[in-house]
Amino acid sequence: MIKLALGAALAAIAMFVWGFIYWGSGIIDPFSHMTGENETAIADTLKANLPADGVYFVPEPKHGSPEEWQNRMSAGPVAMINYRSGGTAPMSQTMAFGFLHMLGTAILLALLLQMVLPVAPAYADRLKIVAFIGVIAAFTAHMGQPIWWHWPWTHALISAGYTFGSFLIAGLVLSYFVTPAKA
Repeated sequence: MIKLALGAALAAIAMFVWGFIYWGSGIIDPFSHMTGENETAIADTLKANLPADGVYFVPEPKHGSPEEWQNRMSAGPVAMINYRSGGTAPMSQTMAFGFLHMLGTAILLALLLQMVLPVAPAYADRLKIVAFIGVIAAFTAHMGQPIWWHWPWTHALISAGYTFGSFLIAGLVLSYFVTPAKA
């Protein structure tokens, strides 16, 4: 169990470093950017018009008939707004919670690998399992966003690449630590 915990901790650290490089380096930037003036104007408009923290969709589907809503959807603009009126925690706290999320993911993957050891005794077999789970996770979590929420495909593909990379890196580490018992 100590080997499994160590593997999960090291996998989480590797995932964290991967995220820092992937998102923090600035090489990959799936976001659209606006001017400072635009940001201020939009922030002021959000504060004046959104009643509470939440996720808002424009056009609002509850206003008017379904036909009117579809007409507004077709005419645009369409937006999804993730709104927090009071801001958010400092980046250091966000990073700490992000690391805990990665650690939880690594622990779950390690436990799964432990369960499938009888059918995946070789390192490559275990790695393939985690990599395939990464493909499933990336596909499920990100490929529906452009379909259902009208996000740009580039954003979904970049996010899916990050998710798959996280699982692959976790698999590289965990497959080394989660091994069959020595006879």
